[in-house]
Amino acid sequence: MQRPGSALSKLRNQQKNLKANVSTGPIQEKKTYSKEEFIKNRDFVGAITLLEHEKFVNKENITNQLWLAYAYFHNGDFPNALEIYNNLMKRPNYDPNFHTFKACCLYALCKYKDGLIEAKKGLQSELNNRVKFHLAFKLGQGQEVIDAHSKLNQNSTGDQLTLAALHYLKGEHEDAIEIYKKIYMDKKYDALNIYLAMCYYKSEYFDIALDLVNHYLAIHPDSIIASNLKACIEYSSTGNDKEAKKILLDMQTITKKSDLIEDNDILRHNLSVFETSDSSNSNKLKVFSGLIDIIPEARQNLIIYYLRNEQINQAYNLIKDMQPITTKDYILKAIVHCLLGYQQPNSNPNELNENLRKAQTFFQSIGASTTECDTIEGRQCMASCFRLGGLYNDELIYLESIEQYMKDDDDFNWNYGVALAMCQNYKQAEEVLSRVKREKYRNDQNYLSWLCRCYIANGRPELAWNLYIAIDNHLVAIYLLGFIAHEFYRMGCYYYSFKAFLFLEKFSPSLENTKGKISSAIGVYYQLKSGKNDSDKLQEVIHYLCDGQQTEEVNKCIRVFMQWGKENGVTFTDEPVGQMGDDEGAD
Repeated sequence: MQRPGSALSKLRNQQKNLKANVSTGPIQEKKTYSKEEFIKNRDFVGAITLLEHEKFVNKENITNQLWLAYAYFHNGDFPNALEIYNNLMKRPNYDPNFHTFKACCLYALCKYKDGLIEAKKGLQSELNNRVKFHLAFKLGQGQEVIDAHSKLNQNSTGDQLTLAALHYLKGEHEDAIEIYKKIYMDKKYDALNIYLAMCYYKSEYFDIALDLVNHYLAIHPDSIIASNLKACIEYSSTGNDKEAKKILLDMQTITKKSDLIEDNDILRHNLSVFETSDSSNSNKLKVFSGLIDIIPEARQNLIIYYLRNEQINQAYNLIKDMQPITTKDYILKAIVHCLLGYQQPNSNPNELNENLRKAQTFFQSIGASTTECDTIEGRQCMASCFRLGGLYNDELIYLESIEQYMKDDDDFNWNYGVALAMCQNYKQAEEVLSRVKREKYRNDQNYLSWLCRCYIANGRPELAWNLYIAIDNHLVAIYLLGFIAHEFYRMGCYYYSFKAFLFLEKFSPSLENTKGKISSAIGVYYQLKSGKNDSDKLQEVIHYLCDGQQTEEVNKCIRVFMQWGKENGVTFTDEPVGQMGDDEGAD
């Protein structure tokens, strides 16, 4: 992997300048660089070019080979560095420190078991202890982590950077920030700006993170890591996927490497995250699947991919053995168990099944934690915990506290609207549910059911009926028709419940639907008697009863309705009016 600003690109630029500025004066002597100068300037490609030449000239120079391995390692070419150490270890009486260097390469290649075996063969040193510290953590070997931790030197910058890195990996960003700040006060390393920015980014202090990244880019404008982090901050803070993609693609242009993103795992991963079109789905699956053992976030994003594509079992297979470390880990485990729990039949409706209990526990772990309890994610988790427990008033307290930040979020509006409806605050629930914009959600039968319930409870049953009429999906229409028929009846909207049960009887004849139709007709009659309805609605009911199947109960209702009309000066006829037949319902 060629780093930007390498010796090769510099030499090309120098050659272009020489050709463009040919003079008749004496030819200037070209400047040459030593390997020490290349490495001091962190120009590892230049160092590799020179050292490979020296290796060709003198294969027995071990010192040059060690420098070459060092340059390969720091240039990200871990396999070549590893090959050099393997070859050197074939010699008699090789330096035992090579085991430690080899362990560093294996760690970078995610071969943690092999790396720890090699590290244990190496001589005791600060570097040896540091690499064992990280390898043991990756392998989940708690006691070895503790042992290595106890050997870290508080006065060693390298050891303290290692400790900060582990805090970062464990999601303990405040502890990492504290260490980085102490080192920065003493050393003023430019790279600490990026380490601090990554911690602030993970803690969602995006403005601070962006300031630190911009400061670093002002000094190192061709930094791949800094540009990548800037793209991530842009995407996470604003959701602007186009701008995030542009930052990465511009970096590819700056470095003049057309294959920069394709050759870099992290860039390839992040570009897939920034892709939001449906056509990018297959590429996301390919990229995330290939990186789950290399980039921690790749596993998370693959799980999210499966959840968004309703592949719950695949998501569960990825997450079931994962020990949660970060907030996102806990949330993803909670969501997966929650979805599995709702799919699982429950023998006791008054108790949560095992998956829902696990989901509740994971949600509570984040919502009640001291580091997350006052964050947006923490409050959403606590709200979800209360939702699973049926404590909707408590859920509302947490959702109301973050509403001002989430008004444009469809998932939040769905959950908040349902919670309001469960607490019978139907007016506000209707308003919140109406904020949902995503077409997929607006066509979902559960969403439609809740919105119809709000319309009906708010005294606007005609909106619920019109919503049903507008549905194109036959199965969703039938489901919603059954739902609103009972809701209309429960709320005393008998004219609309009569229409709904009439349609249901047509599509799905049953004793229940016939009884619902007749009971609703009687309801319309009594509402007319009490002045809550006009005679046109009962006239409509009579005609449809006359047009339908004649039973003793139906005929009795018709006679009672007609008799009441005669006694009260209202003339009812049994000729069809066609009004209800003009409505378009489910086919």
